[in-house]
Amino acid sequence: MRFWLLLLLLSQTAHAQSDRYQVEVLVFAYNNPDASAALTKDDAEPDFDGMLMGAGGELYSVLPNDRRRLSEAFEALARHARTRTLVHTSWVQDASNRSVRLRGEKMVQGADAARGVLAASMPELDGDVQVRIGRGIEVDLDAILRTAAAGALNRFRLKEKRVVLSGETHYFDHPAIGAIVRIDPIAEPAVTVP
Repeated sequence: MRFWLLLLLLSQTAHAQSDRYQVEVLVFAYNNPDASAALTKDDAEPDFDGMLMGAGGELYSVLPNDRRRLSEAFEALARHARTRTLVHTSWVQDASNRSVRLRGEKMVQGADAARGVLAASMPELDGDVQVRIGRGIEVDLDAILRTAAAGALNRFRLKEKRVVLSGETHYFDHPAIGAIVRIDPIAEPAVTVP
């Protein structure tokens, strides 16, 4: 009897627990942000060291646009008069927790005389996002938005760490910059044991 029970259990389809996740991040800026939310001249410039996706992204697999789940949010933000999108990216990662660089394509030029910074060209958006997968999922987001107005450089920083649930859309907010993050487990194919 035990033999037949064991044989029956072994012949059932086994579903593997996923250890790979699809991570999607959409970063946007509010047009005409309130300058009172900007960093002061005494606030240090953050040092971002996350790995760049694309050509330099050898660790995580970048997903094509048709696999993104936040496309409707991207389109809504693009249509809205108050916002503009800065970065929309998606990748697959396992339980490793390397930081991924969030760098916009647009450059801004400005000077910050109070900090002694001469006119220079810098990325409008720069930052890191780190997703730690363990017993839970923790997202550590740190991004800076630079805007140039009347020759001056304003810097706005969104820095937040949060535990999130998989399969849900999470919103990180700041008066000048926002981010939408979604993390979904990737279903592993079923394995049939003969």
